[in-house]
Amino acid sequence: RHDRHVLVTATVQGARPVVIALDTGAPMSALIGGPHLDGLNLDTGRTVPIGGSGQGVTPTANILSDLDLEIGAVAFSDITALLIPWEQMREFFTSPEQVYIHGILGYDLFNRYVVEIDFENELLTLHKPDDFDYSGEGDIVPLTYVQRKPYIEAEVTQLDGTTVPVKLHLDLGEPAALSLIPSAEARIVVPPGSVSAESRGLSGRVDERMSRVRTLRFDKHKLSDVITSFSIEGFSTTGERNGVIGVEALQRFRVFLDYPRDRMILEPAVMDQKFEDDMSGITWVPQENSYAIRRIRENSAAGMAGLQADDVLVAVDGMDASEIRFGELVERMRAGDGAEVALELQRGAESFSVVLTLRRRI
Repeated sequence: RHDRHVLVTATVQGARPVVIALDTGAPMSALIGGPHLDGLNLDTGRTVPIGGSGQGVTPTANILSDLDLEIGAVAFSDITALLIPWEQMREFFTSPEQVYIHGILGYDLFNRYVVEIDFENELLTLHKPDDFDYSGEGDIVPLTYVQRKPYIEAEVTQLDGTTVPVKLHLDLGEPAALSLIPSAEARIVVPPGSVSAESRGLSGRVDERMSRVRTLRFDKHKLSDVITSFSIEGFSTTGERNGVIGVEALQRFRVFLDYPRDRMILEPAVMDQKFEDDMSGITWVPQENSYAIRRIRENSAAGMAGLQADDVLVAVDGMDASEIRFGELVERMRAGDGAEVALELQRGAESFSVVLTLRRRI
C-alpha cells in the first residue's frame, strides 16, 4: 500500500508475515526488532554502526546472515541484512508495539528487478531486466550511485528567483517532497520568513527551517511551489548530495526504477496536486488500531486546543481511527487554512472531543 511509504507484506524465514518498506536509501536490507520477530531463529553476528541523520549517538545494528524474505512469488534467499534493535527507533516510537514498519528492502530488490511503482493504483510490478522493453511515453532520468544509493541531477528555483543546480538523493524511505542542505551548496539560501521545524533521524533531532521553492525541475518535469525543508543542523552529508527528493514528489508519477540501465522512467500521473505541510501541529505515531500523539508543536492549533503527548485518537470527523490510514490522517491535517477537524481522543481513562481549526504555516 501507499501510505507515505511504499509498503508490502513479506514473509520472514518462511514463517512470519511482516510489513516491509521499499527504500532506495538503504544499501542493505534490514529488519527492526520487536514482538513481530519473536520465536524466529535469526542468525545474528557482530554489531556495526549504521548511518542516520540527527544530533546524538551513532545507532548500531547486528549483521543478520541467511535471511529469507518472500514477497508474493518473489523470494530473496540467504541475503545478508541488518537487525536494528527497536530501542534504536525511540526517536519514532515509545514502545515496540508501536513499530508498524518491520523492515526495509533496499538495494537487494532494486538491483535485481526493474521496479515499477503505480502510486495511484497501489500496484508494484517487478520486471525481470532481460525481459523489460519499455515502450511508453515516459521521460528518462539518468541515475548515478554513491554507496548503492541513487542520485539524480535537478535544479531548484528559489523564492528569490535564483536557480541552483542540485544533486538529489532519490529516497523512497523519505515521505517528504524535498529537502535541501545549505551547508553542501553555498548558493542554497534559507528564505526569509521560513519557519522553525525539526525532524527525527536514527541519531536524533535534525533542526530545519521550512519554506518553499518556486520550482523543482528534473529532466522535462517541473514541480511548482514545493514545500521544502532546509536542514540546518544534524543532517549528515559528505558532499555527495545537495538534498533529498522523497515520496511526496515521486507520487505524482508512475515510476520505473531501472538500476540495470542506470535510469528512472517517469510517467506523469497526478501533477495538479498541491504541496502542503501539516496545519495541526501534531506528530502522530501509529499504534494498534489507532494513533497516539508523539509530540505537539508550540503555538499550533493542537497546542491551543490543549492536546498533549500520549493522547490517543478515537475518531476523526466521526470516522473510527481504526478505519483511517496513516497517510489519510496526515492529509486530513493539511485540509486547508481555517478548515475544522473534529477529533475524539482518549487521555488515560478520560474521553474528550475537540475541534481543531487548522492553521497554514508555510
